[in-house]
Amino acid sequence: DEIGQIIEAARRHFDFLPDSEVTLEVNPGTITIEQLKGYRAAGINRLNIGVQSFHKRHLDFLGRIHSPAEARKAIADAYGAGFKNIGLDLIYGLPDQSRVDWLADLKQAVADNSTHLAC
Repeated sequence: DEIGQIIEAARRHFDFLPDSEVTLEVNPGTITIEQLKGYRAAGINRLNIGVQSFHKRHLDFLGRIHSPAEARKAIADAYGAGFKNIGLDLIYGLPDQSRVDWLADLKQAVADNSTHLAC
């Protein structure tokens, strides 16, 4: 995989500390558990998932290709692939996004055990 080759090349040319964080951003609409396992094996130890929202109407407004269910599956698959450090991107301030919607997104992110939120 190209990502693995890039990481391998970086490790050959730079001194990585043993506890270095190596992050990859993925799209929940296209990622597979097989890819996630490969990224983990390649040395990626932090994953950031571009969820944006757990509400279908907000995802539709943003033109995202994933559904709320696919976002939750991507998170579960990431844990299943061995990731322990998983961040989620969420968007606040969308048109027609209520405080109730935003709170529901935050609660879902917490329920999914994300370790970092970027809003």
